[in-house]
Amino acid sequence: MKNKKYVFVTGVAGSRWGKVEQAIRRVTNVVDQSSWLPYLQDDPQNLTEHVHKFYGPFMQHGDRFDNLHIMGPDAVIEEIDRAYDNSDPRPIRFVRCHWFAYQLDWIAENLPEVDVMMMFREGTISLKWWLESGGWTIQYPCYKWYGDTEKLPRQIHIENECMLKFMREQKLNQSYDVTTDGLKKFIHEYWPDIEEHIVNDKWPEFNIQDKTVWPVLYKGTASKPVNKYLLNQN
Repeated sequence: MKNKKYVFVTGVAGSRWGKVEQAIRRVTNVVDQSSWLPYLQDDPQNLTEHVHKFYGPFMQHGDRFDNLHIMGPDAVIEEIDRAYDNSDPRPIRFVRCHWFAYQLDWIAENLPEVDVMMMFREGTISLKWWLESGGWTIQYPCYKWYGDTEKLPRQIHIENECMLKFMREQKLNQSYDVTTDGLKKFIHEYWPDIEEHIVNDKWPEFNIQDKTVWPVLYKGTASKPVNKYLLNQN
């Protein structure tokens, strides 16, 4: 792997799964933002606030990310890196993909340096928010893989169950919601090596919806703190 810390982010449709990443981007100076891609975002008339890179079927990158075991570890990292131009020395690369939820055991076994941030939100609440935010009119990321409104709730349930199973097996804790206070406590307790790189207090604005979202962090068995990557640059 390159001198980068990869953090895989996953959650069901409508889980507001980008909230923690969004906050870390805004308040720290350790997130690589060197993507060569044109600025991508969903239709501003929707409520998704979807911007930057997503990986998965029918998208610019990660079209085979629903079958990581066929690709293999090296090809997965190469596909992630194709979205970057390597001009940014900051170490963290967030990788957002709904399909990671189905493959957490494989990720833990085959990509031990990778951390995984899972965003839990009850399925009915998630689906309601997704539909209110734009539903099938959402242009980015692409939800074509999910088929239709009949299939989507089933997949939301399966993805949440996959994450909960992994969380139980790894003895991970679900302790804080995604409010400003909750996020600060989450980072302090579970990600102290991120906390020491907070450089401003420009936390995103949150609302009552975010009390229904719960982040859980899995650190790979070969995971290294952010400072290890910064030291390797010197």
